[in-house]
Amino acid sequence: KQTDLINIPDAITVSGSNVGIGTGSPANYSNYTTLNLGQGGTGSILQLDGSTSGHYHLVQNNNGGMIISADQGNAVGSTTINFLTDGSERMRIDSSGNLTLNPNSSGVAYLTLNTGATDDGHLVLQRNGSNKYQITSGTTNALQFYNYTAGGESMRIDSSGNLLVGKTSGPNYNAVGIDLASTGNIQATRSGGEALVLNRQTNDGDIVHFRKDGTLVGSI
Repeated sequence: KQTDLINIPDAITVSGSNVGIGTGSPANYSNYTTLNLGQGGTGSILQLDGSTSGHYHLVQNNNGGMIISADQGNAVGSTTINFLTDGSERMRIDSSGNLTLNPNSSGVAYLTLNTGATDDGHLVLQRNGSNKYQITSGTTNALQFYNYTAGGESMRIDSSGNLLVGKTSGPNYNAVGIDLASTGNIQATRSGGEALVLNRQTNDGDIVHFRKDGTLVGSI
């Protein structure tokens, strides 16, 4: 049985359905047909020439890094890198480093941070008549905001739509922190100090208004 249909030493080797360039032993991964690029002095590179001045590179360097680049001549990154599925562009990275997600047929562009769970987090950018920007945490979990410098959670929006600052559950009158409840109730609790500070600068006048059904009934 002939396995090496082409064998040019130190150049090209075809073994079965696998092609090796710069390697005499092209590997086969999970029974996929493989194009193997052997590592040279600084790594390996796959270059696709689209024109006399345009090149597209897939580069693996010695430290294990992977680079995908589109360039004009030697000016790496001077054109866009486009990602298409089913004949339509879904994402691009332009020469300024901006990442653009193109919407689907429903006008929604999803950026999903997939952890393998059924309630993965999503960043949703949507426009259908008006601008809508949505960040969703999944099906039931809270949307949490962390301060990694402080080393902990700073704020969250729970599954009921309550905004909690300095606490992880609520509404709760007797837990230190702030609750902005989805029902319209505001709760502020502090240990050993004032829980509410209202300050007006420049001139004298009302600091607080009290209204009933939208009508002013009192002030401080």
